[in-house]
Order: sequence, then C-alpha cells, then structure tokens
Amino acid sequence: MNKNYTPPYTITSKIPKLSFLISEELTKLQFTHAASKPTTKKKESYQNFSRYFRDRG
Repeated sequence: MNKNYTPPYTITSKIPKLSFLISEELTKLQFTHAASKPTTKKKESYQNFSRYFRDRG
C-alpha cells in the first residue's frame, strides 16, 4: 500500500454522528415493524366468518 496515498475525502466529526443517527433510526423502524402484529390467516378467516354471520342476522 502506498504510504503517500491521500483519500479524496476527509472524515470529520459530523460523519460518525450522522452514521450513528441513521443507525438509530433504522433500529427504531425495525422494532416498530416487529411490534405490529400481522394477522394470521386463521384469525383473518375467523373474522370474515363472524362478520358474515353478524351481517346476515
């Protein structure tokens, strides 16, 4: 590796802060999505069945 290599960018203190904030927001999204329970087919089928008979009388 060339010891005189200079990357075309500089890492400032802002870059780690922003990457941390992005990571934090992604984690929040993952937990929010995991917390919402999708309905199972069995539960959905039961709800449709009960709605049918509720509406019919």
